[in-house]
Amino acid sequence: MERPGLQRLLEDVRAGRLDVIVVYKVDRLTRALSDFAKMVEIFDAAGVSFVSVTQAFNTTSSMGRLTLNVLLSFAQFEREVTAERIRDKVAASKRKGMWMGGAVPFGYEAQDKALIVNADEADAVRTIFREYLEAGSVPVSRRRLGRLGIVSKVQTERHGRVTGGQPFSSGALYHLLQNATYVGKVRHKGDIHIGQHAAIVDEATWQRVQEHLDGNGGGPISGRRKPA
Repeated sequence: MERPGLQRLLEDVRAGRLDVIVVYKVDRLTRALSDFAKMVEIFDAAGVSFVSVTQAFNTTSSMGRLTLNVLLSFAQFEREVTAERIRDKVAASKRKGMWMGGAVPFGYEAQDKALIVNADEADAVRTIFREYLEAGSVPVSRRRLGRLGIVSKVQTERHGRVTGGQPFSSGALYHLLQNATYVGKVRHKGDIHIGQHAAIVDEATWQRVQEHLDGNGGGPISGRRKPA
């Protein structure tokens, strides 16, 4: 319902600019019965008819509405089954240790849908872990990293906007220090699997950091973290 094009359409309907809405198939407009029920109320209030080119029904009759609801039920079922398949595929891939995309962790580069170690950033990651163990707390290590000039990954987005290159926030440091990616593993919904990528930090160092974080109350942080 929040799609910009759909919102413009509904605004035109409310403003009385339209008489008929024509779609190729109903599921091009929506695949959720609850959303379509809201749209029908808006269409009816404005006296707007609804036509699907490839599906014969008339929303002004009870039989037409039944036919439409059946079609939307199947469309919603298809959407939910597709989502389930995607979730299952992601879970299966992570169990195999595959990286499934998303933001590339500091210390790595994405290449052929896999994580490859970035040597310069990997040195910085090892320094971050070492500084934390020496400093004993995230706030102190954050200040020490600032003096060393260690900053977050510089990335160029699709539209050319450059992000990163800033000192790490405390939240970003907590996240980095708890990230199992650096020990060559993949986390999925509380489970940790052996990854297909190379580790940057050795197992003993990572375990020491996790124990120290747990002892300092550095468990999972609720709420949204500030970007690095």
